[in-house]
Amino acid sequence: MGESLRALDLSLGRLRPRLGLGASTQECIEAGFGLAIHGLVGTAVRDSDPPPSIWLTGGDGAYVARLLGREARVDPLLVLRGLSLIEMGDTA
Repeated sequence: MGESLRALDLSLGRLRPRLGLGASTQECIEAGFGLAIHGLVGTAVRDSDPPPSIWLTGGDGAYVARLLGREARVDPLLVLRGLSLIEMGDTA
Protein backbone atom coordinates (compact mmCIF):
# COMPACT_ATOMS: atom_id res chain seq x y z
CA MET A 1 0.00 0.00 0.00
CA GLY A 2 2.79 2.38 0.93
CA GLU A 3 4.68 1.78 -2.30
CA SER A 4 1.53 2.40 -4.35
CA LEU A 5 0.95 5.72 -2.60
CA ARG A 6 4.60 6.70 -2.98
CA ALA A 7 4.44 5.95 -6.70
CA LEU A 8 1.82 8.69 -6.99
CA ASP A 9 4.12 11.24 -5.35
CA LEU A 10 7.84 10.54 -5.63
CA SER A 11 8.62 13.38 -3.21
CA LEU A 12 7.35 11.20 -0.36
CA GLY A 13 9.91 9.24 1.61
CA ARG A 14 9.37 5.68 2.81
CA LEU A 15 5.86 5.52 4.24
CA ARG A 16 5.47 3.91 7.66
CA PRO A 17 1.91 3.44 8.96
CA ARG A 18 1.24 5.41 12.14
CA LEU A 19 -1.66 6.45 14.31
CA GLY A 20 -2.49 10.00 15.29
CA LEU A 21 -2.63 13.29 13.50
CA GLY A 22 0.08 14.39 11.11
CA ALA A 23 1.80 17.75 10.73
CA SER A 24 2.89 17.23 7.10
CA THR A 25 1.50 15.61 3.97
CA GLN A 26 3.66 12.55 4.53
CA GLU A 27 2.63 12.20 8.19
CA CYS A 28 -1.06 12.55 7.25
CA ILE A 29 -0.75 9.87 4.56
CA GLU A 30 1.03 7.62 7.07
CA ALA A 31 -1.76 8.21 9.59
CA GLY A 32 -4.39 7.28 7.01
CA PHE A 33 -2.36 4.20 6.13
CA GLY A 34 -2.11 3.24 9.81
CA LEU A 35 -5.80 3.78 10.46
CA ALA A 36 -6.70 1.65 7.41
CA ILE A 37 -4.62 -1.26 8.74
CA HIS A 38 -5.89 -0.80 12.29
CA GLY A 39 -9.50 -0.62 11.12
CA LEU A 40 -9.25 -3.63 8.80
CA VAL A 41 -7.65 -5.93 11.35
CA GLY A 42 -9.75 -4.59 14.22
CA THR A 43 -12.98 -5.20 12.32
CA ALA A 44 -11.92 -8.70 11.25
CA VAL A 45 -11.04 -9.64 14.84
CA ARG A 46 -14.17 -8.05 16.32
CA ASP A 47 -16.47 -9.78 13.80
CA SER A 48 -14.92 -13.25 14.28
CA ASP A 49 -16.13 -15.75 16.85
CA PRO A 50 -13.91 -16.98 18.33
CA PRO A 51 -11.36 -14.22 17.74
CA PRO A 52 -8.68 -15.42 15.32
CA SER A 53 -4.96 -15.59 15.91
CA ILE A 54 -3.20 -12.77 14.09
CA TRP A 55 -0.17 -13.67 11.97
CA LEU A 56 1.86 -10.96 10.30
CA THR A 57 4.54 -11.50 7.70
CA GLY A 58 6.82 -9.37 5.60
CA GLY A 59 9.37 -6.76 6.46
CA ASP A 60 6.98 -4.50 8.38
CA GLY A 61 5.28 -7.28 10.39
CA ALA A 62 6.80 -6.34 13.77
CA TYR A 63 6.07 -2.65 13.17
CA VAL A 64 2.43 -3.38 12.27
CA ALA A 65 2.08 -5.64 15.34
CA ARG A 66 3.04 -2.71 17.58
CA LEU A 67 0.65 -0.45 15.67
CA LEU A 68 -2.26 -2.84 16.24
CA GLY A 69 -1.74 -2.95 19.99
CA ARG A 70 -2.90 -6.56 20.27
CA GLU A 71 -1.20 -9.92 20.39
CA ALA A 72 0.11 -11.07 17.04
CA ARG A 73 2.63 -13.64 15.86
CA VAL A 74 5.25 -12.19 13.56
CA ASP A 75 7.28 -14.21 11.07
CA PRO A 76 8.89 -12.07 8.37
CA LEU A 77 9.58 -15.18 6.26
CA LEU A 78 6.29 -17.06 6.74
CA VAL A 79 5.32 -17.07 3.06
CA LEU A 80 8.80 -18.12 1.96
CA ARG A 81 8.82 -20.92 4.56
CA GLY A 82 5.49 -22.17 3.22
CA LEU A 83 6.69 -22.09 -0.37
CA SER A 84 9.80 -24.01 0.68
CA LEU A 85 7.67 -26.71 2.32
CA ILE A 86 5.56 -27.03 -0.82
CA GLU A 87 8.69 -27.28 -2.97
CA MET A 88 10.03 -30.06 -0.73
CA GLY A 89 6.70 -31.89 -0.95
CA ASP A 90 5.75 -31.40 2.73
CA THR A 91 2.16 -30.16 2.60
CA ALA A 92 1.08 -31.48 6.03
